[in-house]
Amino acid sequence: MNPIRQITRQKAKDPPGAEVIPPQKPNNDGAHVDKEEEERIKSIRDYTAFFNGLEDYTPKSESIKGKYKGEKAKEMFSTTKDFLFTKEYLENVLDISQETFDDLKNSHTRYVDNHINKLIENVGVQTFGNVLQSDPEWSTYQGSKGYVLVGGGQYSWLSYLVIRQIRATGSLLPIELFIATQDDYEKKFCEELLPLYNARCNVFDTNLAKDLKSRFNLGGYQYKMLAILSSKFESVLYVDSDNFPTKNVDYLFNSKLYQDNGLIIWPDAWARTTNPKFFDIALVKVKENKVRYSPIDYKLAEDGKVKPLGEYKFSDSNYHDFEGTIPNPTSETGMLMINKTSHLKTLLLALYYNVFGPNHYYPLLTQGSAGEGDKETFIAAATVMKQTWFQTLKQFKWTGTSMKKQEISLQKLWVIMIQSNLKTKNWVITPISSLCISLIQNSTLIGWLIIMI
Repeated sequence: MNPIRQITRQKAKDPPGAEVIPPQKPNNDGAHVDKEEEERIKSIRDYTAFFNGLEDYTPKSESIKGKYKGEKAKEMFSTTKDFLFTKEYLENVLDISQETFDDLKNSHTRYVDNHINKLIENVGVQTFGNVLQSDPEWSTYQGSKGYVLVGGGQYSWLSYLVIRQIRATGSLLPIELFIATQDDYEKKFCEELLPLYNARCNVFDTNLAKDLKSRFNLGGYQYKMLAILSSKFESVLYVDSDNFPTKNVDYLFNSKLYQDNGLIIWPDAWARTTNPKFFDIALVKVKENKVRYSPIDYKLAEDGKVKPLGEYKFSDSNYHDFEGTIPNPTSETGMLMINKTSHLKTLLLALYYNVFGPNHYYPLLTQGSAGEGDKETFIAAATVMKQTWFQTLKQFKWTGTSMKKQEISLQKLWVIMIQSNLKTKNWVITPISSLCISLIQNSTLIGWLIIMI
């Protein structure tokens, strides 16, 4: 019983001559509290709690996208030996005024210190989703795991091919296909075809999706955040619709690597080009203490011998080799694994980065270099919130072919990025159909095909 509610009892008859006390008005505090509690829980259930009041943290400064002092950041592989991405270079790519810097720092600090804490401590959000520990469903939610993809329009068909490939590897875990609105819902596809593969359509609230589109212009690859948020799984392996697993990767959910870190990210090819001002905005202390070498250090070393790490300065080293920064290479978040409960704070901050990403945080994190978008927001959020993450150490491989202009009307480059886990051995590429290329690995680990046309 709610202790706040009044308990009414039958009153004994007053003795003769007793003072008559007029009846008191009923105390409605309990009812008021109950209504507030209902509204609080409802806001979690319908996901509005995650977006209520977000406008208060909208950067007031104008967009910094494309506002370069000269050229955008260089697109170079993380293994390059031909260019040094120093602090001075990186902080002079974008033209960020002091006013813009102060505005972003104020917004970021208030969101982390006020909004995230409010959601967790006052609203009572306990996972990046709409389940509470007091719910009977929590026992089945806790430890649940599965694959999440984004559909809608052409992406439903592309994701369907990935779903078939996942099942072809022998995977048994359930699969969700996120559909943003009822407008993209296809009854036969969702209710007859997908269930054949132990997959289902996860249809988001149409009104909320349209509301978020109106308020924040949320759409496109920003739907990744909504797909993870509304997933019924506590542990999610998110997969883009152009990623084809070539081996059953169900076991990764139970791997010690994932259990210890709660966030697994795969690498991209490129050198990290994050503006140093990002770390200042996020109140992350970067010390002039080099903690790792880059390939270019060996090229620049006298007599081939690199000097001790402690002797390097910001001026003669890659900035992202220093303590506090996010290391090379960049991330390829066309696939990522994350625990929505252990990494709630990471996901709440990643949501902020993505809502205000196109005009501010995407440019800050990449500065126009290769793949500018949401891909750096997860590792950045985990770094800022001091939560564990692991980016696989094995660099992916490229394969593909090109055709000359005279052979076709437009030149095309077919490229496949082959991702791996830590102990990968040799790869064998075997074409099996016109739809995809199968990658066969002679060890027990995994590979990914990321096909870009």
